[in-house]
Amino acid sequence: MILTLHHKNGRVDLHPESDGLIGVHVHMTDPAAFVTGPQWTTSYPPELIEAILEVKGPAWLCDELQRDEDPAYVENDFRHDVLGFIDPGYFVGKQVLDFGCGCGASTAVLLRLLPGAEITGVELDASSLEIARKRADHYQVESPRLLLSPDPESLPPELGDFDFILFSAVFEHLLPDERAHLLPKIWARLRPGGILFLNQTPHRYFPIEGHTTGLPLINYLPDQWAHLVTRQFCKRIPKETDWPALLRKGIRGGTTNEILKILADTDEMPTNILPTKNGILSHLDLWEKSSRVRHNGAGHKIKALMLKSFNVVTGLTLVPNISLAIMKEK
Repeated sequence: MILTLHHKNGRVDLHPESDGLIGVHVHMTDPAAFVTGPQWTTSYPPELIEAILEVKGPAWLCDELQRDEDPAYVENDFRHDVLGFIDPGYFVGKQVLDFGCGCGASTAVLLRLLPGAEITGVELDASSLEIARKRADHYQVESPRLLLSPDPESLPPELGDFDFILFSAVFEHLLPDERAHLLPKIWARLRPGGILFLNQTPHRYFPIEGHTTGLPLINYLPDQWAHLVTRQFCKRIPKETDWPALLRKGIRGGTTNEILKILADTDEMPTNILPTKNGILSHLDLWEKSSRVRHNGAGHKIKALMLKSFNVVTGLTLVPNISLAIMKEK
């Protein structure tokens, strides 16, 4: 029997399948509305799907399910952006912070990839953190430690210190002032010799702003013009969205220099280390191998060739997303 979930922006039909899985089919109220994916087959029960729908809405429902369940999504990113730097055995018995864990997809993936590690998730949005708790219950694993941040520039007082910190797809969502205030506070929670993984942050000056708008060249425009072009041409974003809201959505990414400069102003110096595991030899190689899993067509091969040629000619590494492993000197 098909179960239908209703939302102000659309409906979701759940089709039970013979293997116990559920087919999720999204139907937007506005046929022209942006949707990340119209369908996905999930192991989640209807009540968890409904809870995610209430928090994420129908346009992002399947994306949120895929983050955890699709091995080509967050799991693939971590296999390259984390295990491309450090062997998995090194995490056993270590304390790992998943900062900005959202609805807990990244935390669930880390529990699978790093058995034996102690995982803590921190999130600013209480409704998202509740989904993370329900996700942990769904997998019937010992619940990770999940903490709520008091505000965008503060950390939970009971947080503690860590051997590894993941700042995955988070930096771009911080406002400019928050970046300068929050990142040093996170860095201070990293033990000497520990590593901060800052990954999946869009490059501030890549020709296509693919994270928030999908538009070309707006990374090179002043804020006022970028806002105007977004309102005029971006179908992903409601036209009434103001510039601060766009910044919060991640329209302005980051650069390696920006991140390292913030950390260099603290008492402990950062060292940007190179990826050397799993056949990866450079940050450009890291991006190419990681993105190949999802985009292995002719377009990806041409893009990779262009970026490698740019690197040879200029000596600069330009990739769509930044993936860094930064060690705190002992």
